[in-house]
Amino acid sequence: MTPSPRTSNPSPDDPQADQVNSTRLQASEVPAITGVRLKPHSADAKMVNISLTGMLTECTSRVKVGSTVAVLFEGSFAVESVVGRIVRCEVSAMGRDGVLRYHVAIAFTQPLAPEMFPALAQQSAAKTENPLDAKDPIAALAAAAAAPSNVRNRW
Repeated sequence: MTPSPRTSNPSPDDPQADQVNSTRLQASEVPAITGVRLKPHSADAKMVNISLTGMLTECTSRVKVGSTVAVLFEGSFAVESVVGRIVRCEVSAMGRDGVLRYHVAIAFTQPLAPEMFPALAQQSAAKTENPLDAKDPIAALAAAAAAPSNVRNRW
């Protein structure tokens, strides 16, 4: 029996690999989204993070990887729904009630418009600022050393 290839860690040559590195916003950074529902599974979910190309949710339903879902947003978010494909579903925790909770990663079929996320524009502007352009070289080096490197977990 040969193991099936994992869809959660695409190879660097994969055209969707850039989606793994998309800038993500935590749920607290997008207060317009108060809830998420996955159709046709009728699964209530909690948003963990979101990017222009996908999102990570947590729910109590196990969803089949590769299936197509409609993501219905609750709250005052500009988009009511978006279609996507489940790219990962794995156990994230077991609640005190004994119910398993799953992290469900969804890749959108069409990316969301960048203007929907003002926080992304602020983050990208902050990333483009070069700390070495500062007038104080010691402070610039300290800021560059303190900046977290882009670490990618490949396991």
